[in-house]
Amino acid sequence: MSESVLEVHDVAVTYGDRTVLDVPHLAVRQGEVLTLVTAWWLEQLESSLANAERARDRELEELLCKELMGQRKPPLRKTSPNSWRRVIAE
Repeated sequence: MSESVLEVHDVAVTYGDRTVLDVPHLAVRQGEVLTLVTAWWLEQLESSLANAERARDRELEELLCKELMGQRKPPLRKTSPNSWRRVIAE
């Protein structure tokens, strides 16, 4: 095992009267990744995910609209009432 790059013991974080983080021992070795997420970063991540979801929804809506437009039947020719009378009379 490689030597620890970061090592902490008995770390506790309290918020008001509550302990929100209690780490008896933590060791990070070379090649490992330790990620600490702050409230600001979490908000940024949630915002980014929400924006990406809205963009995917818009893309899907545009794709479906194009598909539906491609399946439309051509408009009927406008005919004059006289032409119908001739067809009915025959």
